[in-house]
Amino acid sequence: PIQSDSRPAMKRLVNGKNGQALLFNGKGDHIKTNWMGILGREPRSVACWIKIHPNDRQGWAPIVEWGRMPGNGYWRFRVTKDEKHPDRAVLRLGLGQSWYDGQSNLADGKLHHVAVVDTGKFSELGMPDINFYVDGEEEPAIHQKAWMNVDSRETQEGLPMIMGINHGSTTAPH
Repeated sequence: PIQSDSRPAMKRLVNGKNGQALLFNGKGDHIKTNWMGILGREPRSVACWIKIHPNDRQGWAPIVEWGRMPGNGYWRFRVTKDEKHPDRAVLRLGLGQSWYDGQSNLADGKLHHVAVVDTGKFSELGMPDINFYVDGEEEPAIHQKAWMNVDSRETQEGLPMIMGINHGSTTAPH
């Protein structure tokens, strides 16, 4: 991949938890791909190591996003400000106009292994079956908002996968 400033991606590799890792600067640094992502209701999961500093309070760019969802939006995995506790950062999975939040505070300056699993199925309540994991422990994915009928949701072909910035943005939150 080529960076947003045209430098080779290998120039931004840093020591990671296991081997090398990509470092995003939080100021628009990102990677765009030509991969359209996993579409329809096919199962998918994303896992990575992240470190969020406690004094980062303005918001965070998506870890990864792609596609198009009914009602406008993307399949988007990110860290976001906890709406009830603004000094905390939690996982969020956006499914267009509906989203789910985790509960573990990630803004502690430590490395955390985070993952989301979207099984493509629906729960007994008719909601998408979403699971979050933080440091290997499952935690509830709490449904926050729905501005669309989530039982009709599926990821449609749209924009290709991007990491580190919102589609349509020129700068990432930092």
